[in-house]
Amino acid sequence: MASRTPQFNAAATLEAACSIALPELIEALDPEYLRQQRWFGSKTKPITRLRLKDYAVIHEGLPCFLLALIEVEYAKFDPELYSIPLMITDHAVPQQ
Repeated sequence: MASRTPQFNAAATLEAACSIALPELIEALDPEYLRQQRWFGSKTKPITRLRLKDYAVIHEGLPCFLLALIEVEYAKFDPELYSIPLMITDHAVPQQ
């Protein structure tokens, strides 16, 4: 199964995209995407939920660059935190 980079195209304002859509986007991420990343440490633990804990805007406007703090919850294991850079854009982004 090929890895697909999650994409979210936002033409709305930065405030709306970050405060409303970003938490839902994080929760909708495919846990398999995380497991396929070299930096993800708990590849064998069963992920039950992804949750946005906090974020910082690095660059406002579109494209918008953010640094997200994501909590990964597991069945029968303590949760872990990951800091993940994100980009919100209104243009198509190449898969590579």
